Amino acid sequence: ARRGKVASVAEIQAGDVEGAVAAGAFLLDVRRAAELAETGRIPGAHNIAHTRLLDRIGEVPKGKPVVVYCRTGRRSAYAAGLLDRLGYRATSVAGGIESWTARGGAVVTA
Repeated sequence: ARRGKVASVAEIQAGDVEGAVAAGAFLLDVRRAAELAETGRIPGAHNIAHTRLLDRIGEVPKGKPVVVYCRTGRRSAYAAGLLDRLGYRATSVAGGIESWTARGGAVVTA
């Protein structure tokens, strides 16, 4: 990969999130807390804003796949790329929580 180019990040479809989590993946929401308060989050998701991810990397378990999402997929692709470079097996949810809710996926608030 050329320097400065973001490596292509593995993507998962919104419809495959529940299966990945059931199989043991760590679900990570990288939006800001204010966004979560507004729209809720996918059940079981852990929240670490993408801007705080490096500071809080110890909260992300190393030995399991990580499924990352944001609102539309842009920040999660960035975060998944970062996790990848740090040795995690990370995938970004294509279309983010918007594609999750468009499919009728449940969200929880609080």
